[in-house]
Amino acid sequence: MPNLRKQVGKVFSQLIILIIFCLIQNNICIFAQNNVRSERLTNFLSMNTEKLQQEADAFLQSLDPELQIRQTNAIEEAMNGDYTSLIQVRNSRNIAKPLIKGVKARYISEKMRIYYPEDLKKGEQLPCLIYLHGGCWVFGSINSCSEYCMQLVKQSRIVVVALDYALSPTNPYPAALNDIDQCTDYLIGNCESLNINPKRISLGGDSAGGNMAIVAAIQRKQKGKQPYASLIAFYPVTKAWNDESNSWKTYGKHSGLEAALMDIGNKSYAGKNEATNPEISPAMYTDKDLRLLPKTLIVAADRDILKDQGREFYERIYDLGIDAEYVLIPHTYHLFITVKGQQEAFDISVKLSGDLINQGR
Repeated sequence: MPNLRKQVGKVFSQLIILIIFCLIQNNICIFAQNNVRSERLTNFLSMNTEKLQQEADAFLQSLDPELQIRQTNAIEEAMNGDYTSLIQVRNSRNIAKPLIKGVKARYISEKMRIYYPEDLKKGEQLPCLIYLHGGCWVFGSINSCSEYCMQLVKQSRIVVVALDYALSPTNPYPAALNDIDQCTDYLIGNCESLNINPKRISLGGDSAGGNMAIVAAIQRKQKGKQPYASLIAFYPVTKAWNDESNSWKTYGKHSGLEAALMDIGNKSYAGKNEATNPEISPAMYTDKDLRLLPKTLIVAADRDILKDQGREFYERIYDLGIDAEYVLIPHTYHLFITVKGQQEAFDISVKLSGDLINQGR
């Protein structure tokens, strides 16, 4: 019996050691997986965090505290049939900017404006970005994103086409998505005369524009059409409702995008459709559909109600095997692409965009 007890005790001890070893190995694997993701989340650009914070703080202080209240009210009035205030809001965000040195632009249709290098050579075919401005699907215009378009052309030597897509509440979902599809078909069909490489057409947008860029990229593959080379989404809407996330609760008031404005914009765009429709809220897509995404870059604002849902969306598509990168720009507020005041964040975003679009060129 004593020998039996010793043998049982020895086996038990070995079993405990084996269990402990397995647990340690498992933790190492978990750490390694998380570490891989953390490396994907790291932005290796040298960010001046002090400057980012100074500019972001000054930007927030410069905002009219009543502006988003007026915008929210204007959308609500328009949804009830009175567009007077909404037209005023739209006009205030539709101010043309002069072209910068080295960049030319022209309208190729009533809804499309093309930006291209001034020294563009005959027959030269460049990568192209179709860009979708933000504005809660309700306001914003080709002019509101023109600085981004021009700087991207100048710094990265590509072609950018800004699209003046249909706005809600007059034209709710899916009108704007139809415009994006038609725009893409037109560019592919006229690529030679527009100096565009048809195999290097990317799609991008900010906020509501980022939402539609994600959806349109999936739709192209679902329809069996030529896919986009890559996708860029700045602080995109991935859930068109109050997601009750920490970032939504923390930055829902007194920030670059307030919850009340986002909420009414979501409702305006959805119209009579459910917000859970994946073509309105791409977070609701199945894994099978999300695997249709091209190489994707998501750039997030730090102090933004949409931060958490954007990060969650990135983690999901990355885990599904999408070649995706996520960059969180510290201290920033919403709007750094289309509204002046956060120059460092804007400059970082232009460089990130150009690097992605020119990959494999």
